[in-house]
Amino acid sequence: MYRLGKSLFVCLLLCLSVVSMTAYANTDREEVFTHLQNAYKAQISLGGEERSLEEVREILAPYFTQTAESLFLDENLYEENDLYFTLGTDNPFYYIPDFSYNHETKIVEENGHLYVYQFFPAVYEGPVTYEDRYDGVILTVKDDRYKVSDFLYNINPSELPGESEGKQKNQDQNRFQQLYTLMPILAETGIAPFSSGMKSGLWLLLNENGILYK
Repeated sequence: MYRLGKSLFVCLLLCLSVVSMTAYANTDREEVFTHLQNAYKAQISLGGEERSLEEVREILAPYFTQTAESLFLDENLYEENDLYFTLGTDNPFYYIPDFSYNHETKIVEENGHLYVYQFFPAVYEGPVTYEDRYDGVILTVKDDRYKVSDFLYNINPSELPGESEGKQKNQDQNRFQQLYTLMPILAETGIAPFSSGMKSGLWLLLNENGILYK
């Protein structure tokens, strides 16, 4: 009875560790998406009413570095009677791109920076036309949080420092390494197939239908 209870306890810990490790990357991705969506809403809100320059900067400050803020304001901010506002445009520069916020939106991390970008197919009709292209933004840690630090237009994704698929592969490898350290404990509890040896346990971890990928 004691062995059975111990085995169930270890299994529970193992399952929770795998679930938490898998969800962590997804949670990070959703947080980045939410931050960019809020940053875009902040930009758009500046066209709703006239404000002082101080109020404008307070709205943008949680989402943009001073450099990115200056790029956006220099391009889009207008002044009248010491009050500031933005105007609608069909060709917005230094706005957050119109990301789909799904698997098409790529996130690459490199040296503390997040490169968020997406492919946008060509548009040949309407007031603004362009060829196939990749647009995006760079996020940098500032004041203990990520902020948009630069805007990317018509970039070549192959020149970016790494790709999201490579990052996911590294995450999978890290999960395997963490589970591998638990195998001796599982063997002691008599949990099959770990109890029959390391070879059987490795097969389970590597199998696409096994614990690692469930």
